[in-house]
Amino acid sequence: MTTKDIGTELPEAVNPAPCNPAHPPNTDFDPAPKTQSELQKTFVAMLFAFVAATVAQQLGEILVVATKAWRLANSAPEMWSAVRGDGWLLAVGLLHAMLALVMVTVSWISWSRSQAGMHKKDIDSVFSRKFIIFLVEIFLVTLYFSISKSAETDFSAYLKDGRTSSFVKNPSARPESLQILWVFVTFAAWDYLVDVVRPCSWRTLRPLSVFNHLRKVFAFCGVSLFCAVLAYLVSIYTPASGGTALQVAFGDLALIACVFLFIAAKPFEYFLTQGMSKELTGDVTLREHPSSTEKRRFWFLLTLVLLCILMTRSAPCILG
Repeated sequence: MTTKDIGTELPEAVNPAPCNPAHPPNTDFDPAPKTQSELQKTFVAMLFAFVAATVAQQLGEILVVATKAWRLANSAPEMWSAVRGDGWLLAVGLLHAMLALVMVTVSWISWSRSQAGMHKKDIDSVFSRKFIIFLVEIFLVTLYFSISKSAETDFSAYLKDGRTSSFVKNPSARPESLQILWVFVTFAAWDYLVDVVRPCSWRTLRPLSVFNHLRKVFAFCGVSLFCAVLAYLVSIYTPASGGTALQVAFGDLALIACVFLFIAAKPFEYFLTQGMSKELTGDVTLREHPSSTEKRRFWFLLTLVLLCILMTRSAPCILG
């Protein structure tokens, strides 16, 4: 190719075609939300990010304590000794943070993948069901923040004397269990607003019998209420104060397993909705028949929750 050829081809390659103001170029990347619904989801996502940052800060503080300001970072046995020291207090603080991390991540994945129709509509008025659902979602993220801040850890006290017992004081799984209870009850409220009330028009609601309405509540809110009962059992059986670190650890493990059990139990809504007419279910996306793997996962997690509830009450007697 000659210099003349290059000179004649370059203008065609580097000079873009004139832009028609009436038809702007279509770009694949447009970060600005186009609808109010997208703005709402972005706002809730920012709240999730704030809670995740709070949990990350707590995990960072725990790493500082476990590694003794990173002096033991290259020695796993010494780090393990630091975790075991002072009666496993540091392990309790870690489990508190892990509970908050699991609750936030599981909820974020479930919320972001939700196909609820209310996520696709804008809020027309503050006197609307959509606005109430939006408030419920914000309240849920507020509860997640409360869980992340409920750990009995004091990093400023640790910086003064460098003792793990100063970092974790009077641990208990009861505050977390009551907060998880509130989370599941709020889940049930969200399910009620989205799946029980919303899909039916007022014309359908008027002749709807009380029995049929309670049947829908049981079908679509039953899993959340069942997990709320399990969290309530943890709050009853775990010591409010004066318990051992092992009892607190089993209480936190029961709550973590309960969060995963909530996801594992969702496919079983299939059995709860059997025999319900299309007029009764509305446009709710019904669950498919749970697979054998999903069944085994559910029974394993339920057994684990009940076992941990037993251990949070009787660990000193069973393990001596």
